[in-house]
Parts: sequence; structure tokens; C-alpha cells
Amino acid sequence: GGNGPVGVTRPLMNNPLYHAFIEAGKQAGYPYTDDFNGFQQEGFGPMDSTTWNGMRSSASVAHLHQQSAARTNLLAETGCLVTRVLIEGGRAVGVEYRHDGQLKIARAAKSVILSGGAINSPQILMLSGVGPANHLKYHGINVQVDLPGVGQNLQDHLEVCVQQECTKSISLYKWQQPKNMVKIA
Repeated sequence: GGNGPVGVTRPLMNNPLYHAFIEAGKQAGYPYTDDFNGFQQEGFGPMDSTTWNGMRSSASVAHLHQQSAARTNLLAETGCLVTRVLIEGGRAVGVEYRHDGQLKIARAAKSVILSGGAINSPQILMLSGVGPANHLKYHGINVQVDLPGVGQNLQDHLEVCVQQECTKSISLYKWQQPKNMVKIA
């Protein structure tokens, strides 16, 4: 990636603590990684954030919010749970979803974008019959597409918060104040 509609920003890293933390990780024998979304996710390095121009970015912001005012054919519903992707002739044509206790169907004129995250997207695909055929059959799901990689090697961006006492006046504590939190990603 790099040129898509979801905004990604590299932190400024203008505080010496950023560099000291990354250097300490390297000295402890952990690898340095320049891109946690690239080839090597394990290690120490700068972590990009999904922000752009100081605002939080997301698939919703990039694909829906920016287009919804200009598109009369776009309806965004909240409080819904997608139960499966509708597949006809090997092509996704819509979704089945539950809203206010009722099962509903939304059909797409051109394409279906599934963006349920690292765990939910493969779950929805598998409930739709897309995934490892033997696994789907075992659970009584009709196989639409035998795709063995679906539901495998799931990864999310796990983070660990580390707090240490700082002996110099270069602490990041001031950024934890509510008036300053809005200024950081």
C-alpha cells in the first residue's frame, strides 16, 4: 500500500525517548523494523498510525464519509451485523445482515467491500462458504469457493504500553493531559 484512500502517518519521533526506546530494543537483540505492515512485523521501530492531517482515518472515513454526500446511491446503516456475503456464479453480489432483529439483504450493483477486520472478515467469508473446503463442510457450510488461506495466520496489531520513570525533563507525560491528547495520533 501507500497510495490508497486510508490516510497513514509516520510519527515525528522528535523526542529522544523514541530513539532511546528503539535503540534499547535493538541492544536487547530484537530486530529493527521500519514497517510493521510489511515483511517483518516483529521488532522495534516507528509505528505508523491511521491518521491524516491530524484526524483519525479509517476505511469508513476514506470510503464512506468522503463519498456519502456526493452519492445518492449510497446508504450507510449502523447497528447491523453481516451474517454472510451473497455469492452467485462465483461472484459477490451483496450481503445478508441482521438489523433490529430482522434479516435483510443488500445487493450491490458493482462490488462488495468486506472490511470487518483481521478476525471478523475471515469469519464472514467462511460463513459465506469461502475458505478451506474440509473445514466448511465439517461445520455444515455449503462450499462456494475452496480457498485454504481464509481463516489462517490471523494477525492483529497488538501493542504493549511501557511506562518508566524519566530522570530528565523530556517525558511524554504532558501529552497525557486531556487538552494535549487531541494533538496526538
